[in-house]
Amino acid sequence: MLAENPLLKAKPPPQRDFLVFAVYRKGAAGPKKFISVGRAENNDVAIPDRSLSIFHAFFTQHSDGRFLLQDAGSKNGTFVDGREVPAQARGRAVPVPDGALVRFGQVELTFLKAAGLCNLARRLTD
Repeated sequence: MLAENPLLKAKPPPQRDFLVFAVYRKGAAGPKKFISVGRAENNDVAIPDRSLSIFHAFFTQHSDGRFLLQDAGSKNGTFVDGREVPAQARGRAVPVPDGALVRFGQVELTFLKAAGLCNLARRLTD
């Protein structure tokens, strides 16, 4: 899951809105190869912000549950915890741990697996 960047150690103000994007393909024919992120609506995770490329980046998930992120040659870059994610032709995909700060262009998000999202929900309702 990707959630709008909450301060995970502090309870956000009550008026704060959270956007949650599921990070898996729904109804895709054939095996899942990757999860696309970008500005266009046909991406698996569509983020309508001009700083994102139409097809900006993509996740892959390994059988052990780890997620890796690769930039798709975007104009404004992809980052995990401040570290630039290389484009496919320039380097290897970067592991994305639970709670990592992920930035696509100018949009910062917190990457949470299901357990991390549940923990965030508990903190917000305490």
